[in-house]
Amino acid sequence: MQLHIPVDNIIQDWFWWTAKGSFIFNKNYPDPKGMIDDLHRNNFHLMISVWPFFDPGSAVYDEMDKRGFFIDRTKVAGTHPAGMALYDASNLQARAYYWEQMDKALFRSAPTPGGSTPRNHRPRARKRIFCCRNKMAIGSGARFANIYSLLTTSGVYQGQRNETDRKRVFILFPLRLCRDSEKCRSRLVGRHCCRFRNL
Repeated sequence: MQLHIPVDNIIQDWFWWTAKGSFIFNKNYPDPKGMIDDLHRNNFHLMISVWPFFDPGSAVYDEMDKRGFFIDRTKVAGTHPAGMALYDASNLQARAYYWEQMDKALFRSAPTPGGSTPRNHRPRARKRIFCCRNKMAIGSGARFANIYSLLTTSGVYQGQRNETDRKRVFILFPLRLCRDSEKCRSRLVGRHCCRFRNL
């Protein structure tokens, strides 16, 4: 702000949550609403990274599990904890529930125009493996794994559009995956160190 460089959007990437998929800010964010309001007062928009994976131990995980919304879970702890689950974006009810959690926890937490926009995190190999080895609501996971990104971003787009037409839908996806999603609104072409001289 001191150099008067215009910035439209700030991305809060991963590890803001108490557990992946819980949509609850951890103790490093003592006043999320105050933080968002302060950003808005300074003419910033906020995009918050969300993933389609859910760690065990949260109420959201338990509810999605009970409803049969998961495709599969990690069997052995490694990079991801044992039991981490991928939700089935081809299931309309699961997709609606996924948006509902984001809407209550993130989107509605931003009372001023601009909002806090969920950012769908890029798919990784784990997601493709989960899909390809299992059946999805739409059919064979091996057949439909490539449209997972389109399905989950469409759910967020449609959910936000149904909520209001007064806030833009701003979804960030990696450049190589934007061709898969008509809902892609911004392209992630690389990661940069967050110093002003890098701008």
